[in-house]
Amino acid sequence: MDFQLATCPYCGNRHPKLVHRLFGNRVICTKCHAVGPDRKSGDLARYDWNRQSRELAFEKSIKNQQLLAHLSRLSRLSR
Repeated sequence: MDFQLATCPYCGNRHPKLVHRLFGNRVICTKCHAVGPDRKSGDLARYDWNRQSRELAFEKSIKNQQLLAHLSRLSRLSR
C-alpha cells in the first residue's frame, strides 16, 4: 500500500509529513502542527490521516449546507 497524504483537515496545508518514531508512525502538519494517530506502519498512519481528512471535510460541507439553508430561511422571513 502506498498512499498520498491528503491536505491537513484543519488548516488546508498541502504538505503534511509522515514521521517515523521509535514506537510508531504518525502524520504531522508542518503548518498548524496537527497530529494524526500513532500507527505501527507508515501506510496505516497515512491511511488514518486521509480518512480523518475526508471525514472532517464532509462534516464541514454539511455544516456549510445547514448554514446556507438557515440563512436562506432568514432572508425569506425578512421580506
